[in-house]
Amino acid sequence: MTALLDRLGPGSRTGDHLLALPAHVDVMTLVRAWFPDADWLVEPVSLDTATSRVVPLRGARFRGMAPQPEATPGTLRLAPGYVLTGPHPLTAEDTVTYVLPPRHVEGYVVRPTGEGTPDEQDREAARVIAWVAAAARHAHGAVLESGRTQAVVPDAGQSVDRTLYSAHPLPPQHALALVRTVLVQAVVTAQSAPTDGGPVAWTITTQTPYDGTVEVGLSRTDALPPALLQLPWRDSGPFAYAVRWRSGSPEDEASDHPSSLHVVARSRIAPVVEKVAAVFERAVAGTVLDDAGFAVGV
Repeated sequence: MTALLDRLGPGSRTGDHLLALPAHVDVMTLVRAWFPDADWLVEPVSLDTATSRVVPLRGARFRGMAPQPEATPGTLRLAPGYVLTGPHPLTAEDTVTYVLPPRHVEGYVVRPTGEGTPDEQDREAARVIAWVAAAARHAHGAVLESGRTQAVVPDAGQSVDRTLYSAHPLPPQHALALVRTVLVQAVVTAQSAPTDGGPVAWTITTQTPYDGTVEVGLSRTDALPPALLQLPWRDSGPFAYAVRWRSGSPEDEASDHPSSLHVVARSRIAPVVEKVAAVFERAVAGTVLDDAGFAVGV
């Protein structure tokens, strides 16, 4: 077992993970982006809240003394067979020992409870571990797995694609005019005839000289991502404007250690993808999610 996980959660076991986050990150927002039914079994108590609840001891011999307030971590039901506890404060020594970036000052321990059948446990383990990695990448966090001596810091720059969910579909020529405010060489490369009175689905493509292709597509989705289920219906909708980068190298796109050329191209194209998504957001409103289903800016 990893000493830090032992300290933060007595009885740690294989399969435990520590998600280290900056203090300003709302872990519940990250959780409900994938697990909309998650909820606190025991609410965490911050140091400020604990301090406000302290009542000075009465009596002459105590002379106004009061118990020392302490923050206490909560316990959250994450998914069937899994709980999350925290926040746990991380020390400067933890940062050095486990090679954590210094801004990661709060830790959340994700651990299996042993409940469910073996098949259910395997299925939920894959989903939970994928969430831990995705949440760390989105929030510029880090992950420490039980038995490891060094944390993994996922590459936040790997998230390039954006999807805007809106209640308002645009026809292809109107959308093309918007895309061309950012990418002047954009062209409509596909469109389908509307069915049942619905809007036209379309794809707009821009081939860049050095950085691959940017595609923007409109489609209608039958089920909204979990992150949108907590929002008023006016803030999203069934129409998805997907802005995708195709680098031309699927191997680099899928790799945790892409080539330097891919990283350079990605650094140039990521702001372009964000600008295109922002243009549509201003035009039709809605909510933008990244490629892992987290709301951008959250």
